[in-house]
Amino acid sequence: METRQGYQKTKLGWIPENWGEDNLGNLSTYTKGYAFKSKDYCENGIRVIRISDTNANSIKDSNPIYISEGKALTFEKWKLYTNDLVFTTVGSRPPLYDSMVGKVIKVEEKYSDSLLNQNAVIIRGIEKQINQIFLFNQFKTKRYLRYIETIVRGNANQVSITLKDLFKFRIPLPPLPEQKKIAQILSTWDKAIEKKTQLIEQKKLLKKGLMQQLLTGKTRFDGFVQNHKFQKSKLDDFSLDWEMVKLGDLYDRLSTGMTPSRKYLEYFQGDILWVTSGELNYNVVTDTVEKITRVAQEKTNLKIYPKGTFFIAITGLEASGTRGRCAILGKEATTNQSCMAFPVNEAIDTMFLFHFYCHYGAKIAFRFAQGTKQQSLNSSIVKSIKIPLPTIEEQKKIASVLTKANNEIIKLEEQLIQLQQQKKGLMQQLLTGATRVSV
Repeated sequence: METRQGYQKTKLGWIPENWGEDNLGNLSTYTKGYAFKSKDYCENGIRVIRISDTNANSIKDSNPIYISEGKALTFEKWKLYTNDLVFTTVGSRPPLYDSMVGKVIKVEEKYSDSLLNQNAVIIRGIEKQINQIFLFNQFKTKRYLRYIETIVRGNANQVSITLKDLFKFRIPLPPLPEQKKIAQILSTWDKAIEKKTQLIEQKKLLKKGLMQQLLTGKTRFDGFVQNHKFQKSKLDDFSLDWEMVKLGDLYDRLSTGMTPSRKYLEYFQGDILWVTSGELNYNVVTDTVEKITRVAQEKTNLKIYPKGTFFIAITGLEASGTRGRCAILGKEATTNQSCMAFPVNEAIDTMFLFHFYCHYGAKIAFRFAQGTKQQSLNSSIVKSIKIPLPTIEEQKKIASVLTKANNEIIKLEEQLIQLQQQKKGLMQQLLTGATRVSV
């Protein structure tokens, strides 16, 4: 029988011998959210937090609902306080984190005094037994996600969990001073992650404003301005200096791909990049989830597009997550029927087109996509769309500035990923007792 000095074997695995363990239900108190009535909602007052107001990690500020301060006085039981934990009890299966059942949000100070709506529950750790931040981090582990997967009930679209099952989740229990120290260390990383996230959001807002100015001609570079007037179009008001050109006048042929037959599994065991619309993430594509063989490419008559080809998503545009998606190939690749390819063209700078579509792609989908249940674009529709065309020199200048702004954001996002990975590594060590902290 395996033994480890200073450790004990438990249902949770090996933990330090001076640690305990217990069910969540024995370590916390809870309050179920209240079913507020829509007739009581008003434009301001005390905010009511619905599960639709949350994403994977926080409460969203968009589209808030309120009840009057007078009515709120009768609902003190459902008031949220800083560091309360909010659990969703209905939602989707893991790992759809933003809508996942069982996701856990730690309440920030600015949402304190809000009220919790139904289909969620407030969890507060019992102070003499467990530190609230230490408890919160238990629900950001893979072990917790795996547990939620075992207790979900319902069909594929809507599942739920019971509090009875949730409260059986096992929590390792270091002595309270050690819990507090672990919580302090992990909170340091949380603050760094939050700071980096806020900086990224600020940079994105600045870039959005910069795109609006440069892509309309409201802000111009020296040497290019001849006219200070603007012309109206279906997309925006653009500088009168710029000719409005149909995409069909720039591109003779706009093509799409296909999906090789799934009957032949070997078709998807090759090394040719095969791009799907989900991989058009306003980025440069250098790899794909699936790769196909030369035989699959030839049998399906798929074109291999060179590096620098611009792709847009053309199906599923009724979904906000797909509308406006685009990317540039960083390596040669083929694609499926949900993507449209724009070849490199001397008359238009590909990076200018990329930034233009990043900014206006969603609006293009709203205005031009056809279909009822599934909205899409086709070659004829896309060719009919008019876009502004500065001189190639001005295009390159605009693209250069926006690419620089975009690269700054990419660099910050890479730094954020590093911080998140570092925290995951710390959690794995500290929350299991593999690495001990001095108290």
